[in-house]
Amino acid sequence: MTLEIEKAAPGQKTANDENKNNFTSQSQFPEEASHGKSEQQIESEILDHMRSNGIDFDGPIEFDQGIQRFSCDSKRNKKDEWYVAFCWDFNGRPYALCKYGSWSRQDEGTFVFESWDSDREKFTPEEKTEFKRRRQELDRLHKEEIEQRRKQAAAEARKLWDSASKKPTSPGHEVYLKKKGIKAPSQVRFGKHPSTGKDALIIPVWNTKKKANLSAIHL
Repeated sequence: MTLEIEKAAPGQKTANDENKNNFTSQSQFPEEASHGKSEQQIESEILDHMRSNGIDFDGPIEFDQGIQRFSCDSKRNKKDEWYVAFCWDFNGRPYALCKYGSWSRQDEGTFVFESWDSDREKFTPEEKTEFKRRRQELDRLHKEEIEQRRKQAAAEARKLWDSASKKPTSPGHEVYLKKKGIKAPSQVRFGKHPSTGKDALIIPVWNTKKKANLSAIHL
């Protein structure tokens, strides 16, 4: 587990709070559009796209509401998955754009769903301009989500470090130190692993920017 130590500014609003204030509700897809796709069909395509990339989400998809967070694994109390989705109608045709990902995956990959096929279809300059604008908005919201996630991780790291003890608090800690031949470690603290609650060593790992990441090692 790696968490960056950095205090977030007190009373600061989250990116999600700001997004909810900035977004206004837009009209949803018509029940049945001229191109034969309904809102429900496009939503189903988005969910299938998520599942194909290892993110199992049953929906529903909330369009035009900023970043949405959810959990699709055993950590039901920790919403590591997220998405942001737009929908709009242009000349009687519905379009949808969705960017999503998971912070619990090691690759932290992000994926994009587009309801149109840029390689097989031709679009007007107006449509292309709208596509570009929507993609830029998705990228902006994604960057805000990354920053919010960093601040959340920093707060969790600070809490973990402050709650840990400077001295061993369990026999497991003593056994580990003896086994590894470690004597009176001054830069290590003792506590519980935040994910499992088992005994762990909390070790700061400093980077070139003189900031520390916390590594929680099971004993």
